[in-house]
Amino acid sequence: MGQEPVRAAWLPLIGGAEARTYAEAAVVMGPYGLHTHLRRRRFPEAYAAVMEVRWAQLAERHREAEALARVEAHSREWFLRQRNRRFYYRFGYWPWQRRGRGRSAEAGLCALLRRLG
Repeated sequence: MGQEPVRAAWLPLIGGAEARTYAEAAVVMGPYGLHTHLRRRRFPEAYAAVMEVRWAQLAERHREAEALARVEAHSREWFLRQRNRRFYYRFGYWPWQRRGRGRSAEAGLCALLRRLG
């Protein structure tokens, strides 16, 4: 196997936003294992350089994913507060407060079931 398929497989691994996954790069390599070919057989220095860049890219993606998760959690909490506020304005009590004259919801359900059956 020449050097061109190897270059075609591992250069796109460090291509930034368009970077291939390992599975996609392995398809380019054919039946040979990408890691084995780069690390053990022919190009240990190239493998080390590619993996250094790759780890830096993956760390950046991880930081971006954590930031996105924080934004989604904040939005979820904000909409929960809005939903609770609308509930309070509509019904006059908060969703987590018991409704009624000191009876629990279970007691009210039991009384309803007794009347029905």
